[in-house]
Amino acid sequence: MPLPDTSAAECFDIIRELSPYKSFMEDDRRVPKHLRETLKTELSSAVKLLKDGPLILGEDHTQPAARALLAELIFNGQVKNLFLELGSLELDMFDNRPGTHGKHVSDHLRGMAEKSQPLSDSPLWIGEVAPFLEMLDDRHKNTIGMVEVIEIATTSGVKVHWVDNAIESSPSSSRGMRNRNKVMAATIIERGGKDAGSVLLVGAAHTKSDRSGGAPMQGILGLDDDRVKDLSSLGRKGSSAVG
Repeated sequence: MPLPDTSAAECFDIIRELSPYKSFMEDDRRVPKHLRETLKTELSSAVKLLKDGPLILGEDHTQPAARALLAELIFNGQVKNLFLELGSLELDMFDNRPGTHGKHVSDHLRGMAEKSQPLSDSPLWIGEVAPFLEMLDDRHKNTIGMVEVIEIATTSGVKVHWVDNAIESSPSSSRGMRNRNKVMAATIIERGGKDAGSVLLVGAAHTKSDRSGGAPMQGILGLDDDRVKDLSSLGRKGSSAVG
C-alpha cells in the first residue's frame, strides 16, 4: 500500500522495479536498436491518446514493435483494458474450470496478480492456457510472445479480453476480415473498449478497408484514424502476418 504522499509516477516506478519484466526498449535482443528511437516517439503520442480515449495498435504478428510499445504503455500505467486478437470461442473453453470460481479466465488471472500471486501458481495457466498460447507463438515466431504479453498485463492489473471470432472459415478473406471485425467490435464496445486507457492489439490488416470497401476496425468502432498506430512495417523483412 503506497504512502499517502507517494505520487502516481513514483508508484509506477516502484511497480516497474518489482516487476520481473523489464522495458523492451532497452533490450536489443527483443527490439533492434535502430527501432528504439522510433518507438520512443510513438510512445509519447500514444500516452497522449490514451488519456482521453482508446488506441488501436496494428502489428505484424511476427514482429515485436507493437508489443514492445504496448508493454511500455502498461509499465507506465496507461492501460486499463487490453483487447487481443485471440479466438474468443477457443479461449472461452477455459472458463468456469475448477479453480476459477466461475470467473472469466482473464479475471481469474488478474485476481491472482492483484494478490501478488504469480501466474505460475495457477494450474489453469500452466497446464492449459499458456501451452495453448505457446502453440500460437510458435507459429509466428515473434520474439515477444502472446504468453508474455498476457503475463505482463495481468501482473500490472490490466484486464485482458480475447475478442476474435474463431468460427470464421476464411479468416483472411475480405468477407472473413469484415465478419471478424464486426464481431470483435461488438465485444470491444460491450466491454468498455472505447474508454480512455483501452488498447486493441490486432494485425494491421484489421485497420484497412477491404477490397469491397468494408469499413476497417476503427470505422466500425466509430473512431478516427488518428487513434490507430500501424507499426506492422517496423523491423519487417520479406513475408508478413498482419491479418
